[in-house]
Amino acid sequence: MAVKSNSNIATLFKVSILLLLLTSCAKGNSESKATTNISTVPSSQGISSSTTSSLSIQDFGQVFYANDQYSQGSCDGTGNLYYDVLGPTNKGRYPILFGITGTGFKGAAGCGSNGKAVYLGFNSTLANFAKAGFVVVNIEYHGYINGLFGRVTYPGPNQWGLSTDATVQIDVMKAIESFLNSNTSQYGADPSKGIVVFGSSSGAHCAYMVGSVGIKGFKISAVIGWSGLPDVSLSGSYPQSVFDKYMGTTQSSDTENFGDPNHRANRSMPPTYIANGLKEFISPVNAETYYSTLQKLGVITWLRIPNTSLHAASYENYVFRGVSPELSSPAVANGTTVLQDSINFAKKFVS
Repeated sequence: MAVKSNSNIATLFKVSILLLLLTSCAKGNSESKATTNISTVPSSQGISSSTTSSLSIQDFGQVFYANDQYSQGSCDGTGNLYYDVLGPTNKGRYPILFGITGTGFKGAAGCGSNGKAVYLGFNSTLANFAKAGFVVVNIEYHGYINGLFGRVTYPGPNQWGLSTDATVQIDVMKAIESFLNSNTSQYGADPSKGIVVFGSSSGAHCAYMVGSVGIKGFKISAVIGWSGLPDVSLSGSYPQSVFDKYMGTTQSSDTENFGDPNHRANRSMPPTYIANGLKEFISPVNAETYYSTLQKLGVITWLRIPNTSLHAASYENYVFRGVSPELSSPAVANGTTVLQDSINFAKKFVS
C-alpha cells in the first residue's frame, strides 16, 4: 500500500487542547514510508508514569486505504482516504487502537485553518495511547460536507442487519479492515493482543456503531467514546439537528434510529466507556441512558460525567475529584484525568 510521509508531525504536539478537533497536519508529497520520532509530548498532553511506561513512539506515516468517490470539500480535492499509524519505537507485539476524530459529522478529510488535513490533529491525543503501548491507527473519513450522508446505506425498515450509517460502513469499517488485513507486524501491531476502537464527539458515535456490529473475523476488546451522542433523541435539540442533517432525515424516523447507537445496542457488544460533559451542549442524559441500556444487556460499561462545560477531546485533561455533581460508575480514582482513565480502561481489556 502507498504510504505518505508526515514531515511536520513534530509540530502537532504544540497545538492547544482546545483546538484538537480543528487542527490538522499535511499529507507529505513523498510516497515512501516516513519514520518520525515523536517521543517527546508536552506535559499538558501527557499521562502519569503510574499509568504508562511512556514509551518512545514514532509516526510511520499515512497509508492510502480507499477512494470512496466523495471528493467534494476534501483537502486534496480527491476521494482518496488515508489512515496514519503511530506506535512504539521499540520492537514488540502491541495491541491496536483505532482513533476517530470528531467533526460534527462533516467529515475529517477537509482542510483545517492551516490548509492541512483535519483528521491528523487528533494525533496529539492519540500519541498518549501509543506511549502507553498501543499501535494507533488514526482514520480519515468523509461526511456530509463531502456529500456522504448517513442515509446512503440505510437498507429499509426491519432490514438493518449489520449495516450502519454511511460514514461508518463505507469509510471507517473499510479503514479498520484494510489495516487488520495488512502486514500489521511491520508496525509491531498484533490483533491477537487486543483491538480497541476510540472516538471523540462524532467520532465516538462511529466507535459505538463499530462496537454494535463488530469487525468481521476479529474480536473487539473495548470501545471508548467521548461525547458521542449515543442516544440522539436525548442529546438535545441542536445535537439532534446536526445528526439528522448528516443522516438526511427527521426526528424519530426509522432512518434516525438506524444510525443511533442506543437503538443498535446488543448483548454481543464489547466493554464500553461512555463519557459526556455535565454542562456541555450535548445533554449528559443521553450518555446515562446508553449506559443503562448496556448495563441491562450485561455489557461491561463505565460511565463518566465530568463536571465541565467542555466537549469531548477538550476535557481530556479534566481531573476527577469525586465530588458531586461529577459522576463516575464504577468510581474513578480521585486525581485521574479523563485521558488517564480512558487509557486504563483500554489496557484493562487487552494483553
